[in-house]
Amino acid sequence: MKVKIGDIIYDGEDQMVMVILSDKDKYNIAHMAPEAHSYAAAPEGTPWTDLVDWMVYSDVGTVGDAAIIAQGGITGGGDDREN
Repeated sequence: MKVKIGDIIYDGEDQMVMVILSDKDKYNIAHMAPEAHSYAAAPEGTPWTDLVDWMVYSDVGTVGDAAIIAQGGITGGGDDREN
Protein backbone atom coordinates (compact mmCIF):
# COMPACT_ATOMS: atom_id res chain seq x y z
CA MET A 1 0.00 0.00 0.00
CA LYS A 2 1.16 3.48 -0.81
CA VAL A 3 -0.26 6.71 0.60
CA LYS A 4 0.23 10.12 -1.01
CA ILE A 5 0.01 13.12 1.29
CA GLY A 6 0.59 16.44 -0.42
CA ASP A 7 3.37 15.67 -2.87
CA ILE A 8 5.07 12.92 -0.84
CA ILE A 9 4.34 9.22 -1.40
CA TYR A 10 4.85 6.87 1.54
CA ASP A 11 5.28 3.16 0.79
CA GLY A 12 4.06 0.56 3.30
CA GLU A 13 7.02 -1.64 2.34
CA ASP A 14 9.41 1.01 3.67
CA GLN A 15 7.51 2.27 6.72
CA MET A 16 4.27 1.76 8.57
CA VAL A 17 1.31 3.55 6.99
CA MET A 18 -2.32 3.68 8.00
CA VAL A 19 -5.44 5.04 6.36
CA ILE A 20 -8.34 5.88 8.64
CA LEU A 21 -11.58 5.39 6.70
CA SER A 22 -15.00 6.88 7.34
CA ASP A 23 -18.14 4.88 6.54
CA LYS A 24 -18.45 6.96 3.34
CA ASP A 25 -14.85 6.08 2.36
CA LYS A 26 -15.54 2.37 2.90
CA TYR A 27 -18.71 2.60 0.80
CA ASN A 28 -16.92 4.43 -2.01
CA ILE A 29 -13.96 2.04 -2.06
CA ALA A 30 -16.24 -1.01 -2.04
CA HIS A 31 -18.01 0.36 -5.12
CA MET A 32 -14.95 1.32 -7.16
CA ALA A 33 -14.61 0.05 -10.72
CA PRO A 34 -12.47 -3.11 -10.99
CA GLU A 35 -9.77 -1.22 -12.91
CA ALA A 36 -9.62 1.57 -10.30
CA HIS A 37 -6.46 1.85 -8.26
CA SER A 38 -6.71 5.20 -6.49
CA TYR A 39 -9.06 6.89 -4.03
CA ALA A 40 -8.61 10.52 -3.04
CA ALA A 41 -10.14 13.11 -0.80
CA ALA A 42 -9.61 16.86 -1.07
CA PRO A 43 -10.89 19.97 0.64
CA GLU A 44 -14.37 21.11 -0.36
CA GLY A 45 -14.29 23.34 -3.44
CA THR A 46 -11.17 21.77 -4.94
CA PRO A 47 -11.56 21.86 -8.73
CA TRP A 48 -11.91 18.39 -10.27
CA THR A 49 -9.07 19.07 -12.72
CA ASP A 50 -6.71 19.97 -9.85
CA LEU A 51 -7.55 16.69 -8.11
CA VAL A 52 -6.99 14.65 -11.29
CA ASP A 53 -3.66 16.40 -11.97
CA TRP A 54 -2.54 15.77 -8.39
CA MET A 55 -3.45 12.06 -8.55
CA VAL A 56 -1.00 11.33 -11.39
CA TYR A 57 2.10 9.53 -10.14
CA SER A 58 4.96 7.60 -11.74
CA ASP A 59 3.69 4.06 -10.99
CA VAL A 60 0.48 4.69 -12.90
CA GLY A 61 0.83 7.67 -15.23
CA THR A 62 -2.51 9.09 -16.28
CA VAL A 63 -5.45 8.66 -13.94
CA GLY A 64 -8.87 8.36 -15.61
CA ASP A 65 -12.25 9.24 -14.11
CA ALA A 66 -12.95 5.50 -13.59
CA ALA A 67 -10.04 5.39 -11.15
CA ILE A 68 -11.27 8.26 -9.03
CA ILE A 69 -13.92 8.40 -6.35
CA ALA A 70 -13.66 11.63 -4.40
CA GLN A 71 -15.26 13.20 -1.39
CA GLY A 72 -18.42 15.23 -2.04
CA GLY A 73 -17.78 18.90 -2.61
CA ILE A 74 -15.22 18.33 -5.36
CA THR A 75 -16.39 20.21 -8.43
CA GLY A 76 -16.76 18.37 -11.72
CA GLY A 77 -17.07 14.75 -10.61
CA GLY A 78 -16.81 12.24 -7.81
CA ASP A 79 -19.34 10.95 -5.32
CA ASP A 80 -21.78 13.68 -4.31
CA ARG A 81 -23.36 11.73 -1.44
CA GLU A 82 -23.52 13.53 1.89
CA ASN A 83 -21.51 12.24 4.87
